[in-house]
Amino acid sequence: MKKITESNLSKEESEQYDRQIRLWGLESQKRIRATDVLVVGIGGFGAEVCKNIILAGVHSVTMLDHKLVTELDRCSQFLAPTDNVGKN
Repeated sequence: MKKITESNLSKEESEQYDRQIRLWGLESQKRIRATDVLVVGIGGFGAEVCKNIILAGVHSVTMLDHKLVTELDRCSQFLAPTDNVGKN
């Protein structure tokens, strides 16, 4: 488990994550804030998962996908620019 580097959330962070703090507590939010996440596979579902993880307040998210962007990704995936069809 990663150590929590800061003991307190700033006032802005407390306001932003108020609902989450009330749901699972301040210590859990501090752990989330110190977490690094790797998401492998960034299709439509993976993009939505990444968005939600980022909004939860994690420290960093690394996205890894070996596939090329397809026409279908233009409709189901908001992280890939539409002009990147055929590229990784």
